[in-house]
Amino acid sequence: MAAGSKSGVTTIRLSTCLVIPGHGGGDFELPPGSETIADLLGVIGRQIEFDLLEGTELADQVEVSINGKGVLFCAQGLATPLAADDDVEVHFIPLGGG
Repeated sequence: MAAGSKSGVTTIRLSTCLVIPGHGGGDFELPPGSETIADLLGVIGRQIEFDLLEGTELADQVEVSINGKGVLFCAQGLATPLAADDDVEVHFIPLGGG
């Protein structure tokens, strides 16, 4: 069994500014059937009651990277599969104005 995986559960490292119930940072277990960045964002969105996706696209104010690479620069985009021990960052883009 691969590191970061137990009993069919995939564990990634998640860094985020979002307050996710039951997640204090670090390892995050993906629920069964969650295999892609889009799946992860759906799971997080349901837990925090906020849509991180707009249809099949990343919400404007959200920034996501996987293993240091912006998800929009990944060949598969939001359909990029997640693997055990991937480093995923999910943040809001700071907005300015005055």
